[in-house]
Amino acid sequence: MSIDLKRIKEICREHWDNKDRSGPRNFVPVSNTLAVKMARRSWGEEDLKYEHAWLEYMASNADSKRVVVPKPHGPVITHGDLNLLLMDFIHGDSIAMHLKDGHVLDKEVADKICDAYLALREIPPQPDKLCPTGWWPIRGRIFTPDNDGGLILESPLAFSEYMDDRLMQAHDGKTTALPQTEVVFNYGDLSPNSIIQLPDGRISIVDLGMALWGPTYWDLYALIICPYKEEFAAPMKKAFARRGLMIDPTTEEMLWKFTVWHFHLGNAVARAQVRREKRV
Repeated sequence: MSIDLKRIKEICREHWDNKDRSGPRNFVPVSNTLAVKMARRSWGEEDLKYEHAWLEYMASNADSKRVVVPKPHGPVITHGDLNLLLMDFIHGDSIAMHLKDGHVLDKEVADKICDAYLALREIPPQPDKLCPTGWWPIRGRIFTPDNDGGLILESPLAFSEYMDDRLMQAHDGKTTALPQTEVVFNYGDLSPNSIIQLPDGRISIVDLGMALWGPTYWDLYALIICPYKEEFAAPMKKAFARRGLMIDPTTEEMLWKFTVWHFHLGNAVARAQVRREKRV
């Protein structure tokens, strides 16, 4: 594939600076086959390198008949204060488009997403790693109040110890450790904006910036705090259950208390979820 990097940089800069643009600021198609994800300044470069490693690993190992992962093209490049990650442009509609005007995610589509997700879980993780880079920067909505964005974890054991420490704080020191599980792929931020249905019906899972190899319950917990509740999270939890993916009641209770703890520390997503539960 011939890539005109000079022109791509120009398109990205124009898109980033355009206040009247349509769509997200950090993503722009630059051709019929290529798109670019952008991030700003030095920390953005590290984020994109992390995602580049995930895209490269999963795209190389995924069965494209079951799930489509965009392939990265070349290393992360810098253009002024912007960092650019070039990847395949996936044609189709985001699942968020299915949810417009209050529509609830269709059961058939939820099952397709779940099957695509399970196809990624079948890809063997690298031994004793949280991710292909070998280091996992703390990320995700539930960690916001801890201000741990600069903390790096390097193994599933380190992740378990980190979570145990947070749960001890959330439970006033009276909790037991979360159960040990096998280490599997976790998307980390299940969102209808990052899942695309192709014209042929296949599912593409993109935006792997929060992915990690971790405990089996991690993505199910991500659904608990997902801001897209009834229209997306509820149908997806049912789809997971139909595939036998569920959290045991004890673990769910512990993680719920974790959410309440973050509510008291001011996490907006946790706060909204706690208030929603109180109304039910």
